Amino acid sequence: MAAESLREVLTGPGRPQQELEELVIRAYAASAPDNIACAVADVVGLEKPAAVDADRPKTRRMSTRG
Repeated sequence: MAAESLREVLTGPGRPQQELEELVIRAYAASAPDNIACAVADVVGLEKPAAVDADRPKTRRMSTRG
């Protein structure tokens, strides 16, 4: 299956399960053999709240040099 076909499915409006099913359909249409395996994950970014850093105690580096 061409990279453009993958990109089209994975950047479309579908949910991961719908995208997975579409990828399998396209793989079989492209004459793929049996036992097709693929995984689709919905990856979201997690941002650390600013308040977490404000509450954290400041640490100092201590030199071991004399």
